[in-house]
Amino acid sequence: MTDTHTPGPWSQENEHGEDRHIVRDSNGNLVADAAGPNTLKDSCREANARLITAAPDLLAALRQMMEWGGYNGGPPGNGHDEDTDRREQEVWQDAQ
Repeated sequence: MTDTHTPGPWSQENEHGEDRHIVRDSNGNLVADAAGPNTLKDSCREANARLITAAPDLLAALRQMMEWGGYNGGPPGNGHDEDTDRREQEVWQDAQ
């Protein structure tokens, strides 16, 4: 599987005071601007930027969990109820 996103690590910084939270890659390139609408509190904008910043690490952790769970060779579905199998399948497809 080939990643199509900007490789991590990413970092978060404030620009223009507290109203813009910028996410950049390790080369300083813009990944995301988590400014959000003016109705969002700054703490919410900052939390959004932190979550975006964590995305590469979260994806790596999800892939590792799937590998540990035996999902590396194919889609899940190990005899749970139908709803659980369907949700596992959706997560597996999203992580590919």
